[in-house]
Amino acid sequence: MHEFSLALGLVDRLKELAKENNAKKINKVYIRWGKLSGVIIDSFVFSFNMIKEEEELLKNCEIIVNEEPIVYKCLDCSLEFEKEDFKFPKCPNCSSLNVKQIKGDAFIIEKVELETEEEEK
Repeated sequence: MHEFSLALGLVDRLKELAKENNAKKINKVYIRWGKLSGVIIDSFVFSFNMIKEEEELLKNCEIIVNEEPIVYKCLDCSLEFEKEDFKFPKCPNCSSLNVKQIKGDAFIIEKVELETEEEEK
């Protein structure tokens, strides 16, 4: 289950960000996730929620997942189009199979909401 390892990595990165910014709490973390990333998002979120309970800094942290659509570009007519899956994508404009995936495999931290010592004063 590599989702658990990814969640551990996220926790480590959030702790680094908190230290760099003198934060005492992390309230929210936004993740951009694509279906083609290879990450089972429910398992990842479950793992993160388990791990965060052991970290005072993250106890109340909410994880928000924004799904990135799968987008292809036709190399014949240049049309960009979304598709729900990756099974033999065909251009809806010219029916070409000469397409390239350009979005849908992201798995990145988009934004983190921190609470710093200064905000309390």
